[in-house]
Amino acid sequence: MRYKKWIIVSTIVVFALVVVLTSLWLTRVREVEVKIISADEVPMEKYDFVDKTVSSVSLGKQLPFINVSEIKREIEKDSYLSVLSIEKKFPCRVSACVKLRKGYFSIFTGGKYYLLDDEFALLDFSDNDLSKGGVIPIETNNISLDFTSFEKGSVIDYGKDVLFSAMVEIFAGVRDRFNTVDKIIVNGNEGGVNRDRVYFVMKTGVALEFRFSDPSGGRKKDDYETGKRAVIKSVVSVNDFYENLDEKKKSEGFIITYLTDGYEVKTVYNSIDR
Repeated sequence: MRYKKWIIVSTIVVFALVVVLTSLWLTRVREVEVKIISADEVPMEKYDFVDKTVSSVSLGKQLPFINVSEIKREIEKDSYLSVLSIEKKFPCRVSACVKLRKGYFSIFTGGKYYLLDDEFALLDFSDNDLSKGGVIPIETNNISLDFTSFEKGSVIDYGKDVLFSAMVEIFAGVRDRFNTVDKIIVNGNEGGVNRDRVYFVMKTGVALEFRFSDPSGGRKKDDYETGKRAVIKSVVSVNDFYENLDEKKKSEGFIITYLTDGYEVKTVYNSIDR
């Protein structure tokens, strides 16, 4: 009877050991899968970089113990790459889906050019002009953003500047914006005069101008804050205003949106910027 118990216990132990060893073998990562999403052709060096990064962190290790955060962190050391997902697929595969970021905006400030993607993440900076190949140049005058403080690969903290933040919000509402806007100008305090204006120069020639100056000179703060929000939201109607212009007016002048003395939003066309 005693031997029978030992046989049973030994059998259970051996079985458990086989199960554990089999599981360890089954879940040992032997395959990696890489997918890169891009509007343009993906350079082979980007694919190789992601593949090597995922492989170095994963291959030969147990699937349950793969550190997904480490893979993401290593891939995003390349500021042009944004990890969409990292999946551990039973029994032995790690799959990575990555977005290849593309430059959409170029800002010249402090003697350098800064390249941003469509979500205003900083991709690169250079002494040379980066506004090429369809990149929209953004001209800034006296705004309170310190671009040297922003990290590559991260969305710039544009909320620190009210006017730049308003520009980002308005731009999101411009119809077919990446195909219609040629240049953006954000004018803060200029020559001692608080301009508070944002311009979107269209490829047809006319500029959409949004004015944020306070008609009361700061005496009615609450009314001004409400009116400022209304100016930002007016981009919906400004789109229609622009599309209804004749071809000559679309090629020159300014579509000006501003606050009246009564804090109502008004949009007009002028051939010159007053």
